[in-house]
Amino acid sequence: AVPVDPAARAASPEWLDVTLAAVARRGYPEVLVAVDASGAASAMRTAVDAVGVGGVAVLVGRIPDGSEVCLDAESLARRLVTISAVRDSTGEQLRRAVAFLERSWRPSTSSGSGMPFDEFVGATYPLAALDDALADAATGGHVRVGIAPGRRPA
Repeated sequence: AVPVDPAARAASPEWLDVTLAAVARRGYPEVLVAVDASGAASAMRTAVDAVGVGGVAVLVGRIPDGSEVCLDAESLARRLVTISAVRDSTGEQLRRAVAFLERSWRPSTSSGSGMPFDEFVGATYPLAALDDALADAATGGHVRVGIAPGRRPA
């Protein structure tokens, strides 16, 4: 996780462009998950715009009634972006939820305690096999079917 401060001055380590460049240098050219907890329309738009192909933008917290965010629907569809919103949660609730996932997750092949969250995804397909993934998902045989951009067909 890399925090970004929307009030940061240009070129500071917490400024979005500086943070994204640092993450890219570490081998992550795209943001996979962006979380906005401010409720500000501009920050929500930035979170949605920041995620790469297959990314997830999570909007957390109290979003004022009547708030509107203009989104580029074509870009969302092309990038396969998922937007998830959680209303009226507190920062403490979010912290506890993330801590639960960190504490409770375990691969289904490992031993020990924890929840095998990976078992919710029955099959994972490369992006090139999207049609096959959609057909598999339509069978209802899995809770979720995964798409892994960058994975090569077997």
